Amino acid sequence: MKKIILAIMMMSVLGSTACANAVTDTEENNKAQEEIVNQEKEDNTTKQEENKKEESADNKDMPEKEAVTIVVYYPNENADGTDTEEMKCEELTAEAVWTLLKEKDVVVEDTAVNSLEQEGNTLKLDVNEAFGNQLRSYGTTGETMLIQSVVNTFLDAYGCEKIKITENGETLFSGHMEYMEYMGKYE
Repeated sequence: MKKIILAIMMMSVLGSTACANAVTDTEENNKAQEEIVNQEKEDNTTKQEENKKEESADNKDMPEKEAVTIVVYYPNENADGTDTEEMKCEELTAEAVWTLLKEKDVVVEDTAVNSLEQEGNTLKLDVNEAFGNQLRSYGTTGETMLIQSVVNTFLDAYGCEKIKITENGETLFSGHMEYMEYMGKYE
């Protein structure tokens, strides 16, 4: 009987030791996995910080955009010529120039630029139907002042010599004139 009790006690001790070793192995595995996860997080954080530094360095190499000053032409009070005003926009785009013309009440609010193409010293400006309607609503003097303001503003802004204005890709016309040819700057 003593042998049986001794055997049971030995088994208990061995079993406890095995369980303790199993628990210790599991704890060590969990710690090792935790360390791997933490190392991966640190590596990712380091990579993200390096990427941010590189992006920041790249952006430092790029010059900041400076506002562009454009001479905007608009009809004078007597409607017998144009006045000018230097105005600023963030960058030189057809839409930005058009917005400045709207601010000076040269073109009405629902008018818009469809496209602008530059080839050497010439521009092709395509506008929407609202601009054509505005043009056709004017008499000869109003039409001349509108065209002169748009032509001179775009030619000065882009440093070009001639411009052709179309309406939705077609010839721009009014009751007084068809604008089939390139136009130079009005003096």
